[in-house]
Amino acid sequence: MQRLAPAHFLNGLAIVARAPLADLSAAFAELIGRSLWLENLKPSQTQNFVSLASGLVDLRSDLCEALDYRALFEASSREDALDAIRAIDGEAAANEAGKLRKPKIVERAALLARDRHWLPEALASLSASKPRDERSTAQAMVEEIARDEAAKAAGQGSDGDGAPTIARAVERFLEERCVRGGEGRIKAKALLDRFGEFAEAEGLRKIGYAELSEALGSLGFEKKRSSDGVHYLGLALRDDAEARQAAE
Repeated sequence: MQRLAPAHFLNGLAIVARAPLADLSAAFAELIGRSLWLENLKPSQTQNFVSLASGLVDLRSDLCEALDYRALFEASSREDALDAIRAIDGEAAANEAGKLRKPKIVERAALLARDRHWLPEALASLSASKPRDERSTAQAMVEEIARDEAAKAAGQGSDGDGAPTIARAVERFLEERCVRGGEGRIKAKALLDRFGEFAEAEGLRKIGYAELSEALGSLGFEKKRSSDGVHYLGLALRDDAEARQAAE
């Protein structure tokens, strides 16, 4: 690539013609990597890159190998580290770890996570493989067109999986299960868990933290990181808000 940058087209073409296929593939991948602005990637676009990478490598194993678990849990709240221990090794292990100071909790969570190949929700959902599509290209195109036409006729959008768009599903969840405005605030993990319950009850596709964060951001909700994790401001669960009002 350094030789190509200052070269005229014909000279560059000659360099490319003599290059081994492996070098061309590596150069192409590097060009793609340099062109990406990660902060502007949407979850759906990220998933496309992940799907491409999954066909070439064992993505989950590579993520587990590359992830600095100690740094992850040091940057997380004490409660988030205990939640990870709970997810990996059960409630009893989390209760036992809860008696320790945070540095020891971090050490235990990092050791368990690396040994069990655990990944945080955002990475786990990103690296989850989808079932292989056995349809022919023509059949898939016909079915997708028919589904889009049906969705348009019904006045509904689709996220490509036949479900209502994520933003619309999240907005409906907020309308039915949450209270907006005021001094309300809710932990991101609690909100994601409650949306998961709502999605299961309504037959909707569950989503990961990245998709929920994008949807809430598009709806104008502000998030703030504090010592016990990420919170969304101006938002509260309806049953929690009603319980507080009854207590007052």
